[in-house]
Order: sequence, then C-alpha cells, then structure tokens
Amino acid sequence: MGLLLKMIREPDIPIEAECLNPSAGKLKPSAAARLPVWQGRERAELGDFFSAARMNTEQEEELYIEGNLERVKRIGQNTARGKLVVRGSCGMHTGEGMSGGEIEIHGGVGNWSFCLMSGGVVKIFGGAGAFLAAALPGDARGMRGGAIFVRGGTGWRAAERMRRGLLVVEGMLGEFAGAEMIAGTIVSLGRAMGRLGASMKRGSIVIAGEHEPFLCGFEKSCVYSPAFMPFLWRDLEARGFAAKGARFARAGTKLARWCGDLTSLGKGEILVYER
Repeated sequence: MGLLLKMIREPDIPIEAECLNPSAGKLKPSAAARLPVWQGRERAELGDFFSAARMNTEQEEELYIEGNLERVKRIGQNTARGKLVVRGSCGMHTGEGMSGGEIEIHGGVGNWSFCLMSGGVVKIFGGAGAFLAAALPGDARGMRGGAIFVRGGTGWRAAERMRRGLLVVEGMLGEFAGAEMIAGTIVSLGRAMGRLGASMKRGSIVIAGEHEPFLCGFEKSCVYSPAFMPFLWRDLEARGFAAKGARFARAGTKLARWCGDLTSLGKGEILVYER
C-alpha cells in the first residue's frame, strides 16, 4: 500500500516540504496529514495543503502527488529508496540529496533541483530550471551518481562540477552545461547552447543534435567509433529517451572527438556526430 496526496489549497507563500519523499508512503493518511512543513518562518502541517488517501501500489514506500506544486520546495529531498510520482510541476530544490529509488515528474522542476544527487533514477517529462544537478554554492562537487532523463530543456549550468552519473536532455541544453565537470556523462539530444563544458577537467559530453560553436579551449583530435556508444543508445532507447539519437545505435558510426577544456586539466571530451 502507498499514499496518494492531492493538493487542496495552493500556498500563497512557497512552502518547504522535506517530508514529501517515498518514505511517507508507508504512513497512514492521518499521520501523513500531521507531517510538518514550513511556510516562511511559520510551521504548518501537510494536511493544510493536501488531502491524503491510501492506494494500492507495488511497493510500501511509494508516494503519488497531484497538483500544481511550483510553490512547494524540496519535494523528494533525501530520497533513498522507493518511488515518488508527481503529476504536476515542482518547485526549487526538488530531489536534493537523492541517493536511491526512483522519481517521476510529469511536469517541470525549479532551479537547483537534484543537487547533491548520488544515486537513483529520475525522469522529468517537462523542463528543468537553472543549476540542475549542479554543485551548491560553496560545494566542490555537483551530481555524484545516478541518472537523470529530461524530456524538455534545461536552464543555465546543468551538471556544473558533475563528479559522476548520467544526464540526458532531449530538449535544449542551456548555456554552461557541464562547466567545471570532473567526470560523468552528459547527452544532448536537442540543441546544445554555448559555452558547453567550460573549464571541464574530465568526463564526456555527447551531442546528437545541433550545437553552438565550442569554446576556444577545445581542440578537435580525431574521428572514431567509440565502443561504448551503441550500448549507451540501446539503453536510452529502451527507456524511451533516445529516438532522436537512433543513428548512434549503429556500430561503426563515426564521431568527432574534441578534447578540452585546455584552460583546465583538458582531459574531457565532446563527442559530436558529423553530418
């Protein structure tokens, strides 16, 4: 048995609701309604904004939320197991500190979502704001593991200082994506905007669609067929997120490899399909 929450009153002032993660799915509706949330400096209860009801689910720790949640911050924070499904758009800091489990968002997410992520799988069927899976201010590392799949586009600085993991964006990949990247993989299926991989040290950025000119710190080194590419694309196609990149599934597809950023360590790469 899981839990279904439906928004009954949209907050006029944004609320912070760290309690909205899959672990709440095993609670009784009456107990869930008493969970604390913060509205500014005022403490409130989840029941002030949501109705709660039990529902049949595959897992015990499974939470479904319905409504316009753009003024609800920190949904799915510290998710470690279970499943969270949101039918609506979420506010800032969604999924911060996620280390496991699964999150599906049938809408968009606000700025600074999925920062400090170290595990789990995320599917975002809308767009994402700035600093998706990026390092928080003062933090040396961004995303540290897991996988994020985005149907829409992203704002500035997605996966900034990425340390490990996979980010797949089907729409527009915003400027400065992968800036100061340490390791990991970013896949752009739509249009990649400018300043891609600025000051990246290591890691891979794969471009299947259009892109802006690269920074001067990147140098074309060769054209070759990466052995891992067909396996990556088969996995993406199985998830329904790689229709635009089907040509990469063919063995022997040639990609141009750009090394950089030479203003930094310079061991990163941008792989581009050359038409």
